[in-house]
Amino acid sequence: MPLAFVTISRERLDFSCAIFDKDGQLIANAPHMPVHLGSMGESIRTVIDRNSAHMRPGDVYVLNDPYNGGTHLPDVTVVSPVYDDKGKE
Repeated sequence: MPLAFVTISRERLDFSCAIFDKDGQLIANAPHMPVHLGSMGESIRTVIDRNSAHMRPGDVYVLNDPYNGGTHLPDVTVVSPVYDDKGKE
């Protein structure tokens, strides 16, 4: 289901967006729902720790593990690494 059709996301803005550096440190975030950011960094660091050796441009990781930054099952963290034109971090 597209995000635009999910009422709680569309009308309540119940989602968070942020940019992290290659070490999982917060650089910038959208201001509308900062409550997720307390756990999002741990999720990012988990993805980096477990996958950095084989991350490639275009990869997408989905995580909702409560022991690694997740909060409760309906919340998921979607991580997509960003690279420059040469494929470097």
